[in-house]
Order: sequence, then C-alpha cells, then structure tokens
Amino acid sequence: METEAHAAERAPLAWVRVLGCGALRLDFGHAVAVGALGRVLVAGRFDAAPERGDEPGDAGELVQLDAKGAARWRRRIVRADRHCAPSLAIDDAGEAYVLGAFAPIDAPGGAVLVGMITLAITKLDAEGRPVWSVPLADVPHVDGRPCLPTARVAADPLGGARVVIARAAALRVVRLSETGAVLWDRSFVVGGGMFEPGIGVEASGAAVLWGCFSGRARFDDQRIASATWARFLVRLEPDGAVDWAQLLRAGGTDDYSVAVPREGGVRLAAVVRPHEPGAREPGARDLLLAQLDTEGSAIRRVRFRGAAHACAKVLALAGAGDGVALAFTASQNGPTSAHEN
Repeated sequence: METEAHAAERAPLAWVRVLGCGALRLDFGHAVAVGALGRVLVAGRFDAAPERGDEPGDAGELVQLDAKGAARWRRRIVRADRHCAPSLAIDDAGEAYVLGAFAPIDAPGGAVLVGMITLAITKLDAEGRPVWSVPLADVPHVDGRPCLPTARVAADPLGGARVVIARAAALRVVRLSETGAVLWDRSFVVGGGMFEPGIGVEASGAAVLWGCFSGRARFDDQRIASATWARFLVRLEPDGAVDWAQLLRAGGTDDYSVAVPREGGVRLAAVVRPHEPGAREPGARDLLLAQLDTEGSAIRRVRFRGAAHACAKVLALAGAGDGVALAFTASQNGPTSAHEN
C-alpha cells in the first residue's frame, strides 16, 4: 500500500500522448523502444482510414516521438497482422530498427512498411525514411496464419544492430553493420525448446543474450542444462565468440526482466517465491534485484519482501551506473522491506 513518503517520491508526469483509437482485439504488439536522447518509438494498430485504402484491422503505424512527446514522424504499416508483432530499437542518433515480417515499399505520399512472408530487419533514418532492409528468415504459415519466430532487435552503440531469433531447438544471433551488411551470423543448439529471447549490447560491442529454456544448450564449449524451465544468460564478444554462459535460476521465478547498461554487466529484476514458504502467507512473492559484472558474477543483490501476490509482473527495467529504473505491477500490499546480500 502506498504511503505518504512513497507518494512524495513519485516523479512528476512529463507528458501523455494518445496516438489513436485502436482495438485490443486487433492489436499486433504495441511495441515500444526508448533511445538515449529520450526519443520514443512506438508500433501499433491505431486508426484505420478508409480514405487511404485501409481495411478494418489491416492498418498499423510506426511513430517516433521526441523527448517532449511530440510526433517527429509517422510511417504506415500495411497488413499489420496481429500474429506478426514487431520488435523495435532506436539508437542515439534517432535512427530506428524494425524487426518483423515487414519490408518498405515506395507508395504515393512516401514509403510504407508492408506485411510479407519473410522476417526482415529495416533501418529508418532519423526522419523515418527507409535506409535498407535485410531479409533474415522465411516465415512459414500454419492454417493460413504466419508462424513468425520469436525475435528481438537491439541497437549497437558501435553502429548497426544485433538480432536474436529463437526457434524450437536453436538460437540464432546476427550482427549487422550500419549499412546493413551481415558481419557475422551464429547459431546455437538449444535442445528441449526455448522462448522469451532477449538481447542487449554494451558500449564495447559485447552482447548479452537471455531466454527461457529446458533441456540442454550448447554455446561453443559452454554447456548448460536444466530438467525444468530455467533462464539463462550468455555473453558474446564483439566478434561473436562466447565469453560465458550460465543459468540464472532453476525454479521459483514467476517473472523476470533483464537490462544491459552501456558500461557493461547485467541488471536483473525477478518476481520470486519466498525461501520460507511455510512461514509466509499463501501466494507471497518477493521482488529480487541483482547486478552482475561483465564476468557474470553477482556483485549486489537486494530482495524486497512482499505480501500475498505483491509483485505480479516486471514490466520494464533499465540500468545505468549503480542504479536501476523499474516498473512492475503489484497489489495494494506491495514490497515493504529490503534485504541485501
């Protein structure tokens, strides 16, 4: 429950923008990315305009906002199927990367992104103009619907982007230059299946991968295994070589989020079950924050003790320096005390 002290610590609301009147049943992701300069990139299905030839449930948009919330540019997405939600990234220069089953084509009034049957990454300049588009994988269809592999993109501080693609028993990582050239393309075997892949890039060019898997996984000469669903972290050198790989936690985690700060290392936030379940009220959950160095060793852990169903889901996590910014959903009885180790 919020106290007066907590209320006084809340940051003032800077701005709110309504982008359109979409319908949740037609949503195709509403992906969001935030750049270092405060620019925001949003993709979603907002308004269908019959005068533009849009069919109901067919129109999507890619919108970039400046640090004050004003729209810098808007780009149409045609055939924005709800089964093909994009992943977004934005770099320090305001250039955008869109990963999904979309590619740019020229159309009256400017280029648009059009749905297709290929997973591709498209770079847009700071004004929203397409620079290049690179196909990465075919998208098979099941019962007439696209079966898009789970994929995520991160902007590279050294230029270009990194992409991670997860399929049933493999994890693929691609590094692209600022001109769209593939610098390297690596695949790793993950037996038993995996999902929820993610990727972040340090200022040095090293990348950190994460995801949830079961079975056995091999990352070069690094092997990890788990009989149940577990989370993992893998750090890749700038040339794609594996630095280290490790399990995060074998069980007792309801939700988690990962952030990779520019200076390196990893920030973690997880909703975990208590160590002493019999001594706590049913449904009790704690919030665990952890900081790892570039070698993957934990250098700080803080555990916030929560009441029943206190922490439901971690929504966002960002880290820089010694601090983290965290958004999560909680019941009225949120975390009340912290234990550091």
